[in-house]
Amino acid sequence: MKRKNILKFVSLLGIGSFVMLSAASCTSATTPTPNPEPKPNPTPNPEPKPMPNPGGGGESMDNAAQELAAARTALTSLLASKNANVEMYSDMPKSKTT
Repeated sequence: MKRKNILKFVSLLGIGSFVMLSAASCTSATTPTPNPEPKPNPTPNPEPKPMPNPGGGGESMDNAAQELAAARTALTSLLASKNANVEMYSDMPKSKTT
């Protein structure tokens, strides 16, 4: 009986120390990192920006427009074929009743 009580005490002591250790490690003090102060450029040097090529910006728009037109054409043809299939079978109920 005495041995059982000692075992309970030791196990509770171990569990308690584990809980306290985990609680202490979760609430440890952290050192805040200071935010660096932004330092403005004392002598602003104008950076030359190159002029874009006249044909440079239009190519991507033309490419996007071509892709859009191709997608629109594909969808239109798909809808047309679906409508054609529906038209072919639209008289099916009429032929079954006769």
